[in-house]
Amino acid sequence: MESTRPASGATGVEAGTTVQAYFNRALNPATVDVTTFTLSTGGTSLTSQVTYDAASQATVLSGPLLPGRTYDATVLTGIRDVGGTALPAAHAWSFTTRTWQPVAVDQTGTVGRYSSLAVDASGHVHVSYFDDTNGELKYATCAASCTTAANWQSIAVDQGGVGAYASLALDRSGGLHVSYSDVSLNDLKYATCAASCTTAGNWATVAVDQSGFVGDYTSLAVDGSGRVHVSYSDGTNVDLKYATCAASCATAANWQTVVVDQTGFVGAYTSLAVDGSGRVH
Repeated sequence: MESTRPASGATGVEAGTTVQAYFNRALNPATVDVTTFTLSTGGTSLTSQVTYDAASQATVLSGPLLPGRTYDATVLTGIRDVGGTALPAAHAWSFTTRTWQPVAVDQTGTVGRYSSLAVDASGHVHVSYFDDTNGELKYATCAASCTTAANWQSIAVDQGGVGAYASLALDRSGGLHVSYSDVSLNDLKYATCAASCTTAGNWATVAVDQSGFVGDYTSLAVDGSGRVHVSYSDGTNVDLKYATCAASCATAANWQTVVVDQTGFVGAYTSLAVDGSGRVH
């Protein structure tokens, strides 16, 4: 065996890391499995998925790594090369994952409820949340080194008793979409920004549904075609509702709404997702 990743004794390893062992010869894939490549922490073996990457001659272990843990990986002698030769001796190494590093992003008043977070393709972090003190929908973003407070920028997106139950998602172009409640008028609202979203003037907002006491418990998703989908509660009729828009969603007339379920007291704590075929769940 030539090397490992993470290296033996490594610290600050990201929790999403795959564990890999590289060899100087091609292996028999049939001998690479959870019995010959193991992972444990604190003496407890973990359920993992083990595969073989023939191109790099590496065994690859994908396991449920948690922050702030020390893990022990072991490659056992049951692994054989394509000629049938076994690994001469077991090889074990340890590494430690990075701990959580919390940071205060916004401390201006009572802020932070109803937060919703997404990460774009460039690794930039985007967060929507409610400012209780001023009754505002706020947005914060960070491009890199996000455990440093100074690297965050935040703005008020919408004002006037709005921003509760916010849900944020990104489209394929990196545009931002947020559904939220107007708690002063009891409406479902929507905000969007295509670029330079730390400038308040680049955001557009619209009331999507004003039919009674609606807009709590929102959940938003954007499908592959850029269509926006929102589930939310109708508090007047205690129904589950759904709203969608195909394009130009800052225009109220481009939205359609429908009652999804009205059997009894329903609609609170909604959660929505869109699959690869565009089906809404």
